[in-house]
Amino acid sequence: MVGKVIGVGCDVKDFQVDDVVFAANAHAAHHRVDVARTPVVKVPDEVCPEDAVYIRFCAVSMATLRTTLARPGDGVGVFGLGVVGAMAA
Repeated sequence: MVGKVIGVGCDVKDFQVDDVVFAANAHAAHHRVDVARTPVVKVPDEVCPEDAVYIRFCAVSMATLRTTLARPGDGVGVFGLGVVGAMAA
């Protein structure tokens, strides 16, 4: 999910109100996120929120590099060109 920070706890140092962030949470109107347990990433000002949601799809496609012997530059076949397949390609 991508959303705007509307409040932060007293121990939170990396985020402030009105930051636009990405977190790997389900769709909902609001979330309370424990930044010590859930990765949260600031969305750069030059990236619109509608594009920032693709961060997750990139991470899914990159998981292949942790689970196979394939490495960047290797010849591979990508089956399925939905969002994740397109990111992998």
